[in-house]
Amino acid sequence: MPETTNWRSVFTLFVVGAVTALLLAKAAVALPVLQVEFGLTLFEAGLLVSIFSLVAALFAALFGAIADRYGQRRTAIIGLLIAILASTFGAFSPNGTIMLASRICEGLGFFLVSTAIPPLMLQQAALQDRQKAMGLWGAFVPAGGATVLLAGGIVIDIVGWQGLWLLTSAALVLATGGFLYATRDISNSGSQRSSASLGSAYRLLLLPGPLTMALIFACYSAQYMSVVAYLPLILVEEAGWSIAAVGLASGIVFGCNIIGNVASGMLLDRGYSRQGVLLMASIAMGLGAIGLYSELLPISGRLISVALFSAIGGLIPGALFAGTATHAPDPTRLSSLNGLLLQGAALGQLLGPPIAALCVGDSGDWARIAWFSTAAAALIGLMALVIGRLEK
Repeated sequence: MPETTNWRSVFTLFVVGAVTALLLAKAAVALPVLQVEFGLTLFEAGLLVSIFSLVAALFAALFGAIADRYGQRRTAIIGLLIAILASTFGAFSPNGTIMLASRICEGLGFFLVSTAIPPLMLQQAALQDRQKAMGLWGAFVPAGGATVLLAGGIVIDIVGWQGLWLLTSAALVLATGGFLYATRDISNSGSQRSSASLGSAYRLLLLPGPLTMALIFACYSAQYMSVVAYLPLILVEEAGWSIAAVGLASGIVFGCNIIGNVASGMLLDRGYSRQGVLLMASIAMGLGAIGLYSELLPISGRLISVALFSAIGGLIPGALFAGTATHAPDPTRLSSLNGLLLQGAALGQLLGPPIAALCVGDSGDWARIAWFSTAAAALIGLMALVIGRLEK
């Protein structure tokens, strides 16, 4: 462990993660165009967006175990190469089936990279800066996602969806160069490796700390996605906003999540407990969801509520990623634990929006989602108390 943090390398690795996160959101931005071009049904169109969550919900912990077993640096390089090839191949898809296959390969590359990078960041961080580094890492998905949401539509208007895919490939090539430079002093043999079997990743669920953290991430992502996924519909149906305005607002709300991600590590470094950070975020998310669906507030007040929901809620991923070094059974299992957290997040992303839709039902009353959101916030609060007790 270094005595001083190499922040240049830490930030470069964060940027690499954010660039791979472009893969997550680009299909959502291009979905209207892809649906027309390939003649996709609503289910098939939704699958192009949700396939990442499905891949992660099934295999993310396994990807983390691969990184632990064979070396994080080697795994990340392979993941980046797979992502580059898949995004390039996807740009020339002749039909929806080939596009879906390319999306599955993109998901494979994304999760190999995103489970391998956190331990490499920790190897570049001094002990006193590890929580700040992991808090920064917690922002990699909203950073990449917000970038695509804000700029993807403009790119598609200029160069088409194929251009967006190829520009993503080009960005991944640059990110690969940055990764190789930032990790040049870490050989494959020098990166943390484990001799445990690949199936041992799932045995982390037998440990109370990793299990509780994964469940918190699942509740958080279910709550977050149930609110953010339906925000555009609310703005169109209840406020009469244009699609362009809705896209801008959604991108800003999504980007607000970065604030909490980065702040979490700073709060933990200043002596705030993980339990306290998680409790504060869960309360803010519950109140923010109530504010969004309150008809007593003007639309500006409701947007402020959901922006605070996203910003303060961002403390949760940052606090959880920062806790991996504390709750991993040993340093050679960090990628496995990161994979388990991503698997919990993916399960929440898959289950949250459908459950919220069931809450609304045929009534068309969006306010019913607030009940689901506050229940998820309450569960996070209870599990935060468990984390606090474990860490004491």
